[in-house]
Amino acid sequence: RPSYSPSYNPSDRPSYAPSSSPTACSSIYTTDFESIVDPALDGWTNGQLTSQSNFTTFLGRYALGAGTAMPYKSFELSSTSTFLTLYFDFYEFDSWNIEDSFEIRLSDDGLGSYFDIIQIDITAFGTDPTSGTSTGGSISWTMVNEPAASQGFNAIYRDQVHHVQVNIPASLVVNSSTMTVEFIFLTNDTLLNESGGLDNVELIECSS
Repeated sequence: RPSYSPSYNPSDRPSYAPSSSPTACSSIYTTDFESIVDPALDGWTNGQLTSQSNFTTFLGRYALGAGTAMPYKSFELSSTSTFLTLYFDFYEFDSWNIEDSFEIRLSDDGLGSYFDIIQIDITAFGTDPTSGTSTGGSISWTMVNEPAASQGFNAIYRDQVHHVQVNIPASLVVNSSTMTVEFIFLTNDTLLNESGGLDNVELIECSS
């Protein structure tokens, strides 16, 4: 079966900065969840950890069909922020199909309202999307899809790692200096048959 490492080395990620003006970029948050004992202590609401030999320790598992509360975290931004790049690994476990999808919902007033939503529709293995834009059209995303292989949990089905990059103009965060990111796993079955997880999360802030 194909071998791959679910731990995506941040140094391998392409750099991204808006081309309109010179910017200074720095990482304001990064985690691989390996050293986190309690996700709540790291600011993750509804955070839960799972450890598995092929995927190490990650945030998950989550499945909407199982009634699992979805994870979210707020990030403090600087007053000079002009652009944000969010990286993470999305783990797709077991029998996802065309009825299932994954969303990133962005808010600048807690979870009261979302200023934009990114929806990634999961299709058959080998035909997953590789790029797109948000519902509002101002946010772009790209996704690198690893080969599918049965890495566990349900041995009947295959699993897949997706490396996601989301490019967010900071001008969209207008109500506060805080951006809340919520991850929604829109599955229609139980954890036994389909679920998802997050790993290697990093937020890059570019300032003028």
